[in-house]
This record gives sequence, structure tokens and C-alpha cells, in this order.
Amino acid sequence: MLKERAQQVSLMVAVLDMTLLAIAFLTAFYLRSVILTAQFETLSSMNLGNHLWMLFASLPIFHVLFRAFNLYDSFRTVSYPRTLVLVGRPFLLGAPLLGSLVFLVQDKMFSRPLFVAYLLIGYTLITLEKMAIQLVQREVRRQGFNYRRVLMVGVGPEARPLAQLLREQSHLGMRLIGHLTLPGEPVDPGLSSQVLGEIDSLSAVLDEHVVDEVFFAVRPGVMASLEPHIRKCEEVGVRVHLRADFFSTLISRTYTSDIDGMPILTFSSTPQRGYLLLVKRTMDLTISSLGIVILSPLMAAIALAIKYTSTGPVFFRQERTGLNGRRFSLLKFRSMRVDADKEQEQLAALNEASGPVFKIKNDPRVTSVGRWLRRLSLDELPQLWNILRGDMSLVGPRPPIPQEVEKYHRWQRRRLSMKPGLTCLWQINGRSALDFDTWMKLDMEYIDNWSLSLDLKILARTVAAVLLARGAH
Repeated sequence: MLKERAQQVSLMVAVLDMTLLAIAFLTAFYLRSVILTAQFETLSSMNLGNHLWMLFASLPIFHVLFRAFNLYDSFRTVSYPRTLVLVGRPFLLGAPLLGSLVFLVQDKMFSRPLFVAYLLIGYTLITLEKMAIQLVQREVRRQGFNYRRVLMVGVGPEARPLAQLLREQSHLGMRLIGHLTLPGEPVDPGLSSQVLGEIDSLSAVLDEHVVDEVFFAVRPGVMASLEPHIRKCEEVGVRVHLRADFFSTLISRTYTSDIDGMPILTFSSTPQRGYLLLVKRTMDLTISSLGIVILSPLMAAIALAIKYTSTGPVFFRQERTGLNGRRFSLLKFRSMRVDADKEQEQLAALNEASGPVFKIKNDPRVTSVGRWLRRLSLDELPQLWNILRGDMSLVGPRPPIPQEVEKYHRWQRRRLSMKPGLTCLWQINGRSALDFDTWMKLDMEYIDNWSLSLDLKILARTVAAVLLARGAH
């Protein structure tokens, strides 16, 4: 399907989504202010004007979340149970974000039942909308409408997987009409019946057949010779596609972009979805700021306990390595006696960790209060300030000290390619009980499979791990 048409459909769906959310809010308000008020005398009447701020605040938030979770993409190939999950994700993230907004606004008159009903009705309407669009799209494809007729240049290993994909995945809306070969290119017997000629006959094929798009799936070495053939497609207004995986990479993903109009092809082994990373940063800011406010009494109590049970400062500051080698000062509640880091060399024989990491289960430098802080991971709470500053994220590889990084193998340095986090995969899979190589493996697994849903899963499991004190030293 043409990119422009897809963008138009995406815009229409976005407008429809926001309209359905407005309907959901008004329906929820009617249920609370009319039906429930009539049934329960203890409930007071409500004024719509006092609650509309929630609707206006929620629409841009849900728009960003829907786009971040790809709710504006085609759902043609998504099963109905999967649709329930996909639509549920932005609502699960949006609920605490909007709840935090209610807390910050301090609107004591705001109706909690209205809030819950709005989310439930909104989720139901959006889910039904996606399922209805699925039905329409699948029926259109089944009837053979809305197809793009595609011609493919090439019959080699670059072309065969793509041709098979287009033939098998009818939901893509592309129908392969045949192939053109390069000079001297061997033809697989299975494809011989689909070959319409050599590339020099491109103009004739475009004149004799209905062709909407042309795919050039050829060896990188012949790319330079394609320019005159691409111009032939331009002359008649036929869209051209080039396979962009010119080089073989083990883990990098390919992105196309431009710099001031200059087309750029990018290979990246780390997540580059800017809008999702923006949602991740928004979540960091929201949760860290709320955490600092809500946990301030607990942190004050911890500070007093440290101050009155041992000499020295309340906070421990240590230089750590962050995103792509940036240095920053990490904050923790002091859990050891003063100048404990200077004693590390004397205790080197007691080190129980593998690799460049230093860990002692019953470290003699830890204070009595510090032992409890570490067991409950409360010594990490000041890092909420590091998250608010942007040095860290809620979820990501733990930030190492520069001396550890100097001992890394080159492949291990890739764990620095994402912003360090307060918690990570290895902290919910054994925490301090894991060896260094397993830490590295889990950090790479996190980077390679990163998603917002994975972050939420790690946060939820971190809370459970901390409450049960699993694997903490």
C-alpha cells in the first residue's frame, strides 16, 4: 500500500480513536452523574465542566501511547485475543500516568468511579473499533480488492525470500506479477515461468503490463548500474523499492532517514524508535518525581538512621559510567563506613564475584543500618534523583564504575549503548547471586529485545524481588 495512503488511513484512525475516547468519557460521566446518582442517594451530583480537564489532558497522552504501541498500524494479521492485549497495553500505562496527574492537580472533587469507568469504556470501544477494522480489511483482501501489482528485478538469493513473502503474505496488499533478470543471472527452474524478460526490457514490460511498484532485489555490486532503469520507472510514475540490507550484520537493525534532505541508511544494534524512547523518558520523569515526593518521609527516616548510627555523610557519591561512556555521579544512601572504597584492595582475596566486579556477601565494611538498607534495596532510592536528572532510567543495565569498564571485552561495552537503569533483567533473575557473564548476557538480551512492555514487566518483577529480598547482599 502506498505510504501516503497508509498515512491517511493512520490519521483517520487516530481521529476516530480520539472521538471514541471522548464518547467514552461522556458515557462514563452520564453513568456516574445520572444513573448512579439516581440509584444511590449518598452520591452527590457532578458538574461536567469540573471534570472536562481530564478528557483534554488524556487525549494527547493516549494519542502518544497509541502511536508508541503501534495502534495506528494495520491489524489485518493480528488475532482477536492478541488485539485485546495490544489495546490493553497503552491503557495499562495510561492509567497510572493519568492517576498521577490527578494526584498532582490535587482535585479532591474529581470522581474516582468516573475515572475507572472512562478507562474501561474507552478500552472496550477502542478494542471493538480495531476488531471492526480488521473485519473490513480482511473482507476487502478476500474479495481481491486494493492490491498493488508488483514487478521484481532479480531472481537471485536477494529476490527469492522477498518474492516468497509477497506471495504468501496477501495481507501486505501486493501481488507479484513476475521477475526481470540481470544479464547472465541464473534462473531457478521454479521461477522460470515467472520471468518476463531481462532488465533491458523494463520499459516494454511497464508499457504492456499494469505495474504499480518495482522492487530491485539484486546484489550490492550491481546497484550502481540501476540508475537508468530507476529513471525509466520515474518517467512513468511507478514507485521503486530497493532492498536496503546491503551488508550482513549480526544484530544491527537498518533504519532509513535523512539529514537536511540527504538520504541516510543507518545500522544500529540498539533501539532507535524515538517516539517509544520519548514515552520511556516520560515514564522515568513521572515515576521518579512521584517517587521522590511520596517516599520523602521514608528517605528522611533513613537519613536520620544513618546519621545517628555511624559517622560520615548520609549519601555516598561514586563516579559511574553511563550512556556511551558518559561519566556521572551516582547517589546512594551510605551503607558502608567512611572511606570503605580504600579498603577494597586489602579485601581482594575475599571477592566472590567473577569478572571485573567486586562483591563480598558478608562485607565487613557494611554498617548495621547499611546491611538492612542493602537487603531491602533502600540504599538505591536516591538514584531517583539521577533518573530525574537524565543520567539514568528506571530500567536499563546497571551503571558500572569506570575501572570495571576498562576491563571489559569489546563486545561487553555494548551494554553502555543504552542509558543505565535503577533495575534490569539480571536483578529480577537472581540479582547479586548471578555471575558476571550472566549479567552481561542478560543485559545484551534486554538491549536486543527492548520494548515498553518489557520495561513494565521488569518493574513489576523488581518490586516482587525487593519485597522478598531475593538475591540481595
